[in-house]
Amino acid sequence: VTPLRVPVSYARALQVPGLQHIAHNAATDMVDSAPVLKEAIEKLKAVAKMIRRKPSRKRLVNLCYSNPVGQLMAAKIKCRCEVYDKRWGAAAKAADDILKCKDELAFGRDKDKYRDKEKKDSAAALTVDSAVTDVGWWFAMEALSALQFVVQEMQQWSKGCPCHTNWVSSGLPADVRRRWERCPLRTMRLP
Repeated sequence: VTPLRVPVSYARALQVPGLQHIAHNAATDMVDSAPVLKEAIEKLKAVAKMIRRKPSRKRLVNLCYSNPVGQLMAAKIKCRCEVYDKRWGAAAKAADDILKCKDELAFGRDKDKYRDKEKKDSAAALTVDSAVTDVGWWFAMEALSALQFVVQEMQQWSKGCPCHTNWVSSGLPADVRRRWERCPLRTMRLP
């Protein structure tokens, strides 16, 4: 018995955005519709920039964390991400970094020590100080972090396949993970 060959063509199929694109846009719309988060992201830009850039980070450490305990805490203050307005994911990752060093920032951050020699406050220093000392800003960072977690879970699910995704974990050997990542059913999750 010869199997019947059936031609399959997607030439007339409708094009729709992928699940990852939909998840990203939904999160972006959520941030855009929440003025508290938008304002918090503006402050996050200044905080992340101060910590990420070498001159301002060095100045922060030298002036605000100069004692032995401060030196130990300063080593934990890190932010790898630059915050872009149009990429809420970058803001969420920066929020995660900032949340990891929340206690260290609260311990040593001192606007008066950070001021320049003429005792003039720069706009960035005032913005950083107003963010780090504001409980509401820290709650907004927690909200961004939670939003990032939910969207990452949705994107991981949409990138997976119905046959292996539940079995894939970070503890798998690399060769097993590569085999499963080549599954022909990856991203084939129909609504």
